[in-house]
Amino acid sequence: MFTSWIENGSPTTLTVVTIILSALVMGILFGVIYCLLKRKDGFFKDMPITFALFPVIIAIISMSTTAIFFAFGGTEDEARYGRVIVALFSAVIVLRFRSQQRTTEDLTYLFFLVGDSLLLGLGYVYLAYIFYLIVVALVVVLHLLHFPLVFTNDLNLKITIPEDLNYEEAFKEVFDSLTTSSKLVKVKTADLGSIFVLDYEITMKKGLSQKELIDKIREINGNLNVILTSKKFGIEN
Repeated sequence: MFTSWIENGSPTTLTVVTIILSALVMGILFGVIYCLLKRKDGFFKDMPITFALFPVIIAIISMSTTAIFFAFGGTEDEARYGRVIVALFSAVIVLRFRSQQRTTEDLTYLFFLVGDSLLLGLGYVYLAYIFYLIVVALVVVLHLLHFPLVFTNDLNLKITIPEDLNYEEAFKEVFDSLTTSSKLVKVKTADLGSIFVLDYEITMKKGLSQKELIDKIREINGNLNVILTSKKFGIEN
């Protein structure tokens, strides 16, 4: 199980085909699972294609690097250096995605597939399958459990107020009556300092109306903007 299929020589044709097909199947299957799990939240349409093809590319590069070193009389230590280079090259490619508007979740999945395809390319096929099954099972279970457990009454509240309003005490009575918790997380000025924008994290009391909360805030802030949004992930109460 922990023995490489590529040891002290070039891989056989059967080994090459098995590794490439394994990488392709793993990538496509993970892409399908990703689409099913993210169908409600939405996703970048290029990610499933990336998941499908990236493992094949990394596995081929890793496998070729090992074979080339042995073909030119290289030692096992030199082959290890080549593997490190492949790993660093793969990491750079993944980090390139960070400059795009990718989520950390997408990057985590990509790192996982890079690691798994490196195992395949080095010939540790059984170990790669075990690693793949464990991680995929964890991903599915976490989504089925709606992890992280953020509830629908956990909200983000953005309030615009005039500069002369004492925001530290202005909404205390409203929050005490309609929320179980409230926290001011950000304050910024706008329109050359003529208004303040307050960002709160609040938890509504069960059974109370969000409209009632907004109406009471509008009475205090002079009918300026009030934005109430659910947090990105949530489960029904």
